[in-house]
Amino acid sequence: AVFDVLDDCTRTLVGCHATIAETAEGALTAIRQAFDEYGTPALMLSDNGTAFTSRLTKPGSISTFVQCLLDHGIRPINSSPYHPQTCGKVERHHQTLKKWLSTQPTPNTITDLQTLLNIYRRYYNTQRRHSALPARATPAHTWAVAPSLGGPHSPPTQTDATLHHCRVSQTGAIRIAGHRTSVGTTHAGTTVTAIRDSNHVTVYDPHGQPIGHLHLQPDKDYITLTRTT
Repeated sequence: AVFDVLDDCTRTLVGCHATIAETAEGALTAIRQAFDEYGTPALMLSDNGTAFTSRLTKPGSISTFVQCLLDHGIRPINSSPYHPQTCGKVERHHQTLKKWLSTQPTPNTITDLQTLLNIYRRYYNTQRRHSALPARATPAHTWAVAPSLGGPHSPPTQTDATLHHCRVSQTGAIRIAGHRTSVGTTHAGTTVTAIRDSNHVTVYDPHGQPIGHLHLQPDKDYITLTRTT
């Protein structure tokens, strides 16, 4: 298994770690190496794998991965179950990595694989121009010239995704980018977080758990939220 840690704003591959299996220990090693080299982020988005969260297998408990994030002042958030688009950027990166690995000699050991990953990470960050970055710059260049590198007290500014803190009305409604939706009266009076990526919005409760997602439609004022199950 390979754990990729991708900076959402600059697309910098801040971590790329090979392990025997997708375990919490492997995930912790990957992010700790990333923190040591690049610093800590404000938010950490992951899928719902047991290496990252126990919220589906042991509701109410805190996994070792999540506890590590909390200890660093990082807010953990999870993607909507069965909705891989939420982690679309890193999913697309997985395909890029797999394509590159297919052109290399097959590694015989985890050490051999890690050596390849180290070579790939240098190539990806410093030589491969990224179509989603301004002027098709490299991730390393974009990181170097970024006006802010974020951190627990300074979320980075980016143009392709926006972060919204929405106060829930007594009727359970919130407004995002000029559109209304309902997250339910059980959240009335709380502040939820919405991450907008183009026309796709994912809404999270105050504890970082996904409530649901929606697609913005210019001709509609009210848009129904697709609930996370």
